[in-house]
Amino acid sequence: MDLATGMFHSAVCLYGGGALCALRNASERLWRLFVGCAMILHATSTVLHFQAVFPLVPFSIRSFGAALCLAVVAFFSREPSRDRVLRRLFLWTTFSLSLLVALFPKDFYLPLIQSYTIWAHLFTIFGMGGRGLLWAGTIWLVRSLLTFYSPGRHRGLSQALHGAIGWIRWGFALWTVSMFSGVIWSYHGWGVVVVWDDVALLTTLATWFFVVSFLHLHLSTVWSHHARILYGAIGMSLLLGCDIASELGPFRWIVRLW
Repeated sequence: MDLATGMFHSAVCLYGGGALCALRNASERLWRLFVGCAMILHATSTVLHFQAVFPLVPFSIRSFGAALCLAVVAFFSREPSRDRVLRRLFLWTTFSLSLLVALFPKDFYLPLIQSYTIWAHLFTIFGMGGRGLLWAGTIWLVRSLLTFYSPGRHRGLSQALHGAIGWIRWGFALWTVSMFSGVIWSYHGWGVVVVWDDVALLTTLATWFFVVSFLHLHLSTVWSHHARILYGAIGMSLLLGCDIASELGPFRWIVRLW
């Protein structure tokens, strides 16, 4: 676990370097070098976390993996390379999420969540992907708000909203698979369906219902583009922030001070 933690802390530092490069308008090759190396370390650390506790389920690693998923979107999608503001939002959000997880780790594992069923791991893995893609959609919504105050805003606003909806749909699909995998896991493991009294599970359910309402408003086209974007950006930021907060542990220095 010390190796996995050290690799993740190194990845956090590299994410910070990539974010600073984006802020200072450095060359695309430079920030990609930082983020690419960070993703390799982050992905290796994630695998080592799973391997170290198997067959225990690293339940609170979902926020840990969400930052990795967000970094992959920023690195491989074309839009952050073309849009300087969007690139900054992606990289700084990735750095902020990974830094929070590093400073407030929740790296203890309870025997209660031991399970040999595949549903337990699907719950965790799809939860990681769903969180990362919903964060990507939220960043697009925030970028859309900035587009609203730029020249030619009506055409740009529609395009930005379309970009956000694409990521939110995929994130919602993975989030839904994660939730239902958790229900099946609970039924196989304890003979009952999930009791939604845990804070992390409550924020998961609340976020799912909010995304349902947002997609319904978007498809009904009753609200204007600006109203839909404002509703989605504020609501998604608050709920995803609460979801991250529910999985944070006590504060811990990244570097030990003697």
